Amino acid sequence: MAPYVVPPFPDDAFAAENHSGLAAPRQIFPSVARLSVASLLVACLLLPTLYAARRLWRTGSEDWIGWGFCLLVLIVALRGLWRALPKWLSLEEPHITISREGLEFRGRRLIPWAAIEENIWLENRILGHDLRARILLVVREGEQERLFKADALGLNVDREEYQRLCALYSGRPLPAPGPEARAA
Repeated sequence: MAPYVVPPFPDDAFAAENHSGLAAPRQIFPSVARLSVASLLVACLLLPTLYAARRLWRTGSEDWIGWGFCLLVLIVALRGLWRALPKWLSLEEPHITISREGLEFRGRRLIPWAAIEENIWLENRILGHDLRARILLVVREGEQERLFKADALGLNVDREEYQRLCALYSGRPLPAPGPEARAA
């Protein structure tokens, strides 16, 4: 079976003919638009919940189901804010740097391409909205194999672009498309 090939982008044609296009590492930054949408969704979840909790508090209600629901939604909303806050605070810093040498995640050391056995982008979607996006790397260092996880939600690339860049810089073929891409 032939490997899946993404149609080239305009800069890929130049990079394939002249590798000077790959001399500079590609930096991936947080996307303000995606972070804004995620933060807005969290706010839309948080505000009605806080209003309901306020009404429960003022009436002196002992409705434990209502209180439990409010607490559960509050925990989910605060977790979403906790995940988005570091990206909001570091909009000017690249979160991923892809180079000919390997991958470098913000605050971590460079992982060489030779050490990366698997490079997977996982997404959880509901109604077309990403709920969670993670990059999973299986890295082998000598005899030891470890799993490296990085949050990819809110970055200015999607799965196809990330995999295309990794294939371009590493010289490895692109992975086969997932079931959702085959159905399209």
